[in-house]
Amino acid sequence: MIKKYFFIFFLFFLNLTTRANSSDYTIYYFMTDYKCSTCNKIEKYTNEALSEIDYKNIDFQIVNINEKENKHFITDFNLYTKSVVLFKNDGTSKNLDKIWNYLNDKIKFKDYLKMEIANFIK
Repeated sequence: MIKKYFFIFFLFFLNLTTRANSSDYTIYYFMTDYKCSTCNKIEKYTNEALSEIDYKNIDFQIVNINEKENKHFITDFNLYTKSVVLFKNDGTSKNLDKIWNYLNDKIKFKDYLKMEIANFIK
């Protein structure tokens, strides 16, 4: 009986692990130790936009580039400020630097993000 439950748990865990590692795309939000109101707005709007689209193969990660293990992202993606970057597992990437133009318009920000994601994954 215990073996049966262990086996079911193992299959469930394996399925979760496989799904978690099967993302074809990653959307990164690169931030620092200091999170101002603008930073919080970028994170919030990005999360909201992602919740409105139905892409199961996209992973969203918030990365603090002040942490030593994440410093490489600065050169990997030519980061110069807090950024949202689309990344495809083949190495293709796009920095969505126009998010700064839409910070005062939530709808335009989210529309821009969703349009760029749709174009990126075509």
